[in-house]
Amino acid sequence: MSFFRSTFTTEKIDDRTTLIIEKLFGAPCYMYLLEGEDRAALIDTGMGGGDLQSVVRNLTSKELIVLNTHGHFDHCGANNQFGEAYIDEKDLPVLKLQQSKQYFDAILPLPLRLLLSRVLRRILYCSHDETYRFFSDGDTFDLGGRTIEVLSAPGHSIGSVCFLDRENRYLFSGDTVVSVGVLLNLCGSTNAETFLQSQQKLRARSSEWEKIFAGHNAYPLDSKTIDQYITCTERILDQSGERKPNRKKGYVVSYEDIRIEMPTDARVLEIPPAGTLPFIEGPLI
Repeated sequence: MSFFRSTFTTEKIDDRTTLIIEKLFGAPCYMYLLEGEDRAALIDTGMGGGDLQSVVRNLTSKELIVLNTHGHFDHCGANNQFGEAYIDEKDLPVLKLQQSKQYFDAILPLPLRLLLSRVLRRILYCSHDETYRFFSDGDTFDLGGRTIEVLSAPGHSIGSVCFLDRENRYLFSGDTVVSVGVLLNLCGSTNAETFLQSQQKLRARSSEWEKIFAGHNAYPLDSKTIDQYITCTERILDQSGERKPNRKKGYVVSYEDIRIEMPTDARVLEIPPAGTLPFIEGPLI
């Protein structure tokens, strides 16, 4: 059944930029293939429930680099199909946590784990042999006539980044700027102050892009969404925003079209030592 195996569709953003949409369990994840004159970059690798490598190779034969916006399983799931990927080093513990059996045992109820056991073993519980290389804020990747700059943006995860395509004036934002809402209530998320600083940093550079392409939901976005997140986070910090409980023992603050989910217990944000899961954020369902 396709519900239990990834399906892929592609959409041309321009002649050298392709959106790849993966659907697994009915949920879509977005990846972006950027081609330069000499090589190509793949931004994120989705959930890993299908043969993403073949999809990419049908689109380009150029030398490929893989760039992860952050370490969550729905953005790094197929890294192992490419052998090597770049990520912010601070998010490597987040990646390893989210690809562990213990993590999904903690956040999924037993009946759902049993239902999904085969696909979860395939995409999450296996040992990965990929190599990780690390980038830092301001690093660039030259694809040949196309320069991709790393913009550090901690918040959704401690090592979240965005990628600025300078020549095409695109920002690829992962889960840092999305059209619906940002989760700041996961292991490895930062506090609201840090997220606010990241959004303010992006707003200060917003003249450098015209379109924002996120990891989920609507695309493209414009910098109005960044302004909304800044206002929403300020409402969290000054406690002027209405706090509504969510299903994960936290709360939600909304502003206009977006929302931010926060934990009531800050210990949830701590990345646990290997092999332990204290203060896990609780069941997803």
